[in-house]
Amino acid sequence: MKVPVERRKSKRFRVHRGAIVMLSPSDTCMGQIIDIGMDGLAFECVSSEEPLSRPNRLEIFVNSSTFSLKGLPCQIVYDLTTYQSALSSCNKKRYGVKFGSLTSDQRLQIKHFIENHTVDEVKFDNRMRVPLSNN
Repeated sequence: MKVPVERRKSKRFRVHRGAIVMLSPSDTCMGQIIDIGMDGLAFECVSSEEPLSRPNRLEIFVNSSTFSLKGLPCQIVYDLTTYQSALSSCNKKRYGVKFGSLTSDQRLQIKHFIENHTVDEVKFDNRMRVPLSNN
């Protein structure tokens, strides 16, 4: 499995369970957010098909609150298959998404999300190119 090189410029924070991201225009790609920073996020999803088009917008929802953030410009910077089923066509994938040019309001909403829906900072070891465990 090829591991992406860490290129993040801002801190990343682990997200509480229940935070969902949906990419558009391809509504087939929706998953749970793993971590987020002011420049982008990572999420995992289970899918049986590839998106028909490359997404360029995303929406963030939180199951346990009324928080939602729609229309964020984005670009997928990596996608990794983390699990491939031998019995079906479903795959578990991890996506890295970089935010595009954000308005000041969108940046404030991301900051609000980080302050209210994250657990702790993700530490990253550049030599190993993997997130460090917080245990």
